[in-house]
Amino acid sequence: MTKKPIQRQLSDKRPTISEWKALYNAMREFKKLMPWEILSDEEEWAIQDPETGKYGYVTVMGALGEHYAVTAYLEAEGLSGLYDLMEAVDEDRAADIILETPMLQASLEDRDLLDKQDHKITRKLNMSFRGKNAWPWFRCYRPGFVPWHLEAWEVRFLSIAIEQVNLLTKRLKENPDLLTHIDVNHMFLRKPVLKDNAVQWEDAIIEYPDNAEEKIHYNIHLDSLKALQKLPVSQTVLEIDLIRTFSPIAEKNKRPYYGYLMLLVDENSGMILGQELMVPLPDLNTMRSHTPQLVLDLLLKINLKPDSILMCPGVFSDLTEPVFKEVGIPVVLRRFLAGIDEFRAGLKAFEMRDPSNGSFSG
Repeated sequence: MTKKPIQRQLSDKRPTISEWKALYNAMREFKKLMPWEILSDEEEWAIQDPETGKYGYVTVMGALGEHYAVTAYLEAEGLSGLYDLMEAVDEDRAADIILETPMLQASLEDRDLLDKQDHKITRKLNMSFRGKNAWPWFRCYRPGFVPWHLEAWEVRFLSIAIEQVNLLTKRLKENPDLLTHIDVNHMFLRKPVLKDNAVQWEDAIIEYPDNAEEKIHYNIHLDSLKALQKLPVSQTVLEIDLIRTFSPIAEKNKRPYYGYLMLLVDENSGMILGQELMVPLPDLNTMRSHTPQLVLDLLLKINLKPDSILMCPGVFSDLTEPVFKEVGIPVVLRRFLAGIDEFRAGLKAFEMRDPSNGSFSG
């Protein structure tokens, strides 16, 4: 009996009409079954993709009667993002986490949220929907990029996830105790198995994955370290952070993405002493790998070795704190940075005041 992932051609990124139809039909049943009355976004369970063997960690939203959705958080990185989201200290940081977490989401929305490409698909399928929270809306979240339309594999995997949500809902209605025997260190898994050349699904119990994010490798120029070490220590306390811009950057025939600003702010005066725009290309972690050297370059550019540096805990501080310690600059972690938070609020107000600012088309 073969239990290996089922290999298919993943190079074709454009979904077929039959793939779209399966996804929309699964979502229609989702709306009819109302799984949010049984499942919640506080209990995640896993599904394994029969094509790639990858895991999606599934949650259902809708218990509050405001937003009805199925989300598949992809692999351990996605699950880690879900946990970070639960601990977000404010709306802006929650938005950052959502946009930096790999996941696929299907939701029921008002018609106005759909764009031209969404309507084009529903017309091809000869499907129409009426009322509030009635229109299926599907998006892929890729770290650093604007939530975007699904590619072929994403359509197939999200279809399977919704189908399994629907099936689990039916089973829980018949047997409410189905998942009660699982302890806090394990989770429920729907596992594909190949039998008689067809995929069948089995229940399994697995341990939670290690909460280990992808290790980001970076290089530092020794000359930069030595040059900063030689500078006299000033009395300046610096706030340093890497913040996401609010308006997407759109290039023709490419998926829109967000810019990231590295900021060096004088804690006492609130003055911006250094800044640099970065972009998450080819991906967010590649961009992040350049941040330790870039922050050294900015400090040398303004000829400043601060008395200490204030940072928010996270990936950016994890990458750069060892570099600062190497040159003898103490780092203090804080949940809020007054100067940078004020700048972020002003940037948000400026970028969001004009609806056309940063607009893009699908």
